[in-house]
Amino acid sequence: MVGPMGLSPPLRLLRLALALGLAISAVAPRPCVGADAPDPKAAARRAKLAQQFDRGNRYALLVGVNAYVSPKMSPLRFCVSDAELLADVLRQRCGYPADGVVLLADRQPADRLPTRENIQRHLTSLLLKAQYGDTVLVFFAGHGGIVAGASSLCPTDFDPDNSGLTGVRVEHVRDLMHASKATQKLLVLDCCHSGATGRGVPLALSGDDLDGFKGAGGLITFAAARRSQQSQEASDRRHGLFTWALARGLGGEADADRDGIVDSDEVYRYVHDDVTEAARARGHEQTPVRILGEDVTGILALSRVAGEAAMVQTMVAGARVRNSVEMDLVLVMPGGVMIGSPADEAERNDDERALPARIGRPCFLGRTEVTQAQWERVMGSNPSWYRRGGEGASAVASVDPASLPVEQVSWEEATEFCRRLSALPAEQAAGRVYRLPTEGEWEYGCRAGAASAFAFGKTIGPAEANVDGRKPYLDADEQPGLGRPAPVGSYPPNRWGLCDMHGNVAEWVADAYTNRTSEGATYLPELAPSADARVTKGGSFLGAVGQSRSAARVGRVPGFRHRTLGFRVACFAAGYTDR
Repeated sequence: MVGPMGLSPPLRLLRLALALGLAISAVAPRPCVGADAPDPKAAARRAKLAQQFDRGNRYALLVGVNAYVSPKMSPLRFCVSDAELLADVLRQRCGYPADGVVLLADRQPADRLPTRENIQRHLTSLLLKAQYGDTVLVFFAGHGGIVAGASSLCPTDFDPDNSGLTGVRVEHVRDLMHASKATQKLLVLDCCHSGATGRGVPLALSGDDLDGFKGAGGLITFAAARRSQQSQEASDRRHGLFTWALARGLGGEADADRDGIVDSDEVYRYVHDDVTEAARARGHEQTPVRILGEDVTGILALSRVAGEAAMVQTMVAGARVRNSVEMDLVLVMPGGVMIGSPADEAERNDDERALPARIGRPCFLGRTEVTQAQWERVMGSNPSWYRRGGEGASAVASVDPASLPVEQVSWEEATEFCRRLSALPAEQAAGRVYRLPTEGEWEYGCRAGAASAFAFGKTIGPAEANVDGRKPYLDADEQPGLGRPAPVGSYPPNRWGLCDMHGNVAEWVADAYTNRTSEGATYLPELAPSADARVTKGGSFLGAVGQSRSAARVGRVPGFRHRTLGFRVACFAAGYTDR
């Protein structure tokens, strides 16, 4: 990302940032000089879809059941992760607020377990809350069956010997959804025999008919399989075939006409083809079914993505998304920066010669350093000195270690974390790839447009960052420091919304350490894994304040570990990690 190249073509940049989940507003494209005039009908269609997508509130009830109380019910493997994956997509691509998505699943608190009583209670509450213009989505992943000739969902307390009393009839759910005041309603069923109710509708609808978007609404059911078929789980995807395809489709792959909106026609075509082919390759037959209620009019706008011709007006540095391990990512737009320090900067080191660098593509940087909780979720372990039961546990007894930055990780281990995070199914479905930031990316994000030694000005102290105030910078007064890591995000962010770039723990970056003292030096970051030393940036809670300057850098062997050393991630759309 850093080097002599200039900006990539605008649409390439837009597609990158949008592919990572940035909520945006799209408007009709501006014609290029010499290009044919845009199709006014297509522009009107796009505008109506965008208007439909932006109206009203959104609510979702997501149910995932792996484990059943009855020993007669075989356990499932990926239904909970299916519900969690869809929750991520709804929040990041479909405009659902975090508090508008209710998840009922195994290992949740008692009132969020996927029991029959909880499902009916939360469903009724959600449908009563929704008003005209709103969208509601109800999703179930678990066992399904045919009870008295009709489709039934099996909650965790389903008893096959009393199926009529312990199951949740699909028609009952549909009746409740029909009665809701919400305008757009979707029932999504990833279970066996889920397509037994209603009738499948042919693929084609009159998508070019503008009247189809006036008052679009009604109840649409997406079912994973026909009445006689079973919904398949896939070990290689660690999800059900149906929900995996649905998530990827809503994430952007279903946008066949590249107008920036995934609509209900497009997502069904995509899911139908993907699931049918994937099931057949595994020796099964599974055909997703779409059931249109009698009240359905027009086509529903389901998610917003990066269309080829979409012009985006709200892409600004500081926009934020959250990934599947609860990690906030902040958008950093392309631009130029002088890395290093001027000759008169106090406490500068000889290897900080100032050089121009250019960030050629937008990327996301972790808003904070990677936490112990995030590391454990991805890696299944915790090497931190300041963890519970660790050697430094007494120093952090007053805080939750889960929110502290992970430390005592080597460069190799930080790189492996990025690889494993990229491999998580939810991240693959969202098209996100992770690595350590280069030194240029890190320093560009740290400065946030500031040319001074620190993002906050000429000097900082313990009020601005977790640094050792007993070793102040310039003429600042000595102050006591915290003497331990602080929960990430405890100190003010810089102008772009990035926290803890100065202090807390020092951070690994991708680059090999090179000496930039000679006049002929140029900034060409090396990413070869065999490098003898790697760069760390940002200083720590134990270091002198001057060591946390934006330009300060230290070379460490890749296997080095210390209780003051952690990292943050850089995130890109799949296929755009090259510089």
